[in-house]
Amino acid sequence: MELYAENDPSFTIEKGHEIAERIRNEIIRNVPNVIEVMVHISPKGEYLREELAEI
Repeated sequence: MELYAENDPSFTIEKGHEIAERIRNEIIRNVPNVIEVMVHISPKGEYLREELAEI
């Protein structure tokens, strides 16, 4: 499974990694048949800006 999540732009990279790991662990623990999860963390709004730039 691969997913994208946004966090507060003021968070440190370390905090972003911590959030990504928590998301990953919760999904693996609670969603049947999920073996691996890749979580991409971006500052709030960045993912949408990148997607719109490709249009």
